[in-house]
Amino acid sequence: MTDAEKKQNLIYGDGPLEKAMLFFLNNKGKTCFQIPVQFNPNEYSISRGVEYKANNGVGQEASPSDLQPVKGELAQLKLDLVIDVATSLSGAVMPKALDKYLNKHEISELCMQLSLLMKYDHEDHEPNGLKFCWGSLQFTGQLKNLDVKYDMFNREGKPVRASLSMTLEGE
Repeated sequence: MTDAEKKQNLIYGDGPLEKAMLFFLNNKGKTCFQIPVQFNPNEYSISRGVEYKANNGVGQEASPSDLQPVKGELAQLKLDLVIDVATSLSGAVMPKALDKYLNKHEISELCMQLSLLMKYDHEDHEPNGLKFCWGSLQFTGQLKNLDVKYDMFNREGKPVRASLSMTLEGE
């Protein structure tokens, strides 16, 4: 086997595809429940930042040497997921832990559960956490932003497919 064939086998291999997982965490960091992702994301991005303060005086030209770091910011993970109960793929099986959250006729319950992660918990004074795991990536944090776009509906007008764009802030 050539090096190119070995590399291609490593990427496309013939074994099972590893599924991404979402872990819903309580305020102590313990897993409340987990959901396998139905379709792995096509891509994700991680960004980090540092906040700076300029120390130049009035009337002085700004210079990079005048910048002073004020604080580091948490990393942000941005990814898009698709949840679909309408499309039938040959040979595809609904992940076992996901089917109890997905009514065969709609998906709004799961999307609502995700959005409730951003709700403030008055007892613990913070929202619950979320952990995204896929391959070598294990990212734990708070759900900072969630956009749900329902893009397919059944005959009763209930959503059966949604695109989720989410941003987690953490490490």
